[in-house]
Parts: sequence; structure tokens; C-alpha cells
Amino acid sequence: GRHYTVSIALPGSIVDNAQSTELKTYLAGQIARAAVIFNVDEIIVFNESVQRKVLSNAQDCNLFLARILQYLETPQYLRKQIFPKHPDLQYAGLLNPLDAPHHVRLDEWSEYREGIVLDRPVKSGRGSYVNAGMRKVRVSLKYYLELV
Repeated sequence: GRHYTVSIALPGSIVDNAQSTELKTYLAGQIARAAVIFNVDEIIVFNESVQRKVLSNAQDCNLFLARILQYLETPQYLRKQIFPKHPDLQYAGLLNPLDAPHHVRLDEWSEYREGIVLDRPVKSGRGSYVNAGMRKVRVSLKYYLELV
């Protein structure tokens, strides 16, 4: 791999000019897609406002953009477990998948996969269930984590 990180910084207010939440979500998706195409490693969302706003029910554009980008960066098979329902994500399901290199498909082989340990009962000493976006596959680990 390369020995540097490609980062871009965007003001969260970039989505403020969109006329609806659906269009704001679409704009965030376009930003994410362009970042994947140009191999951007990191997107920094910054607040360009000098004043700190006290928000009531108003939508914070910085949090909105960051939330949508985080959602899209997460592999599809993990989204339901990681992201609870939120008004900002109302239209995120309409966005096209990013097809990022770390978003491994069901039938693709990869040495590494992102996964999440599920809170499901297992027989004593039998391990844990992990959602790694695969069909039921038995995996044995050579190394065990030690509790410190």
C-alpha cells in the first residue's frame, strides 16, 4: 500500500443549500461516491460557523453529513446492527452502494472481513456468533483473546 493518507475537509454546511432532506442525503451520497472513486481515506467534516448554535429541533448540518458518510462507509450487512433508526438516515436506504474495496460481497473471498459479534445464545464453550456478511460458515481461530 501507500505510505500516506489522502484526506479531504468539507464544511458540513455544504448540504444546507439542498432543498429537502432527501436531496441533502443524495448530495452526501455523491460526496461519498467521489471519495471512493478517488481513493480518499478520510473525510473531515468541519463547522465553518463562528458562533456555536444551540439547536432545538433544528437539524445540525455537520452531524447530518457526518452521520450519512459514516453510514455509507459501513458495509451493508452491518448497518442494521450498528446504526439505530435516526431521522437523518430516513433516506439513506435509497442511496446506491459505494462499492468500496472493504465492502466485501457475500460470495467474494477476502483474507479480512469486518464483522460484529452478535448477542445470541450459544452452547457453553462453543464460541460466539459473528455477522461478517457470509453464509453460515464455521470458523476456527488459532489465537484467542486474553482478558487483562
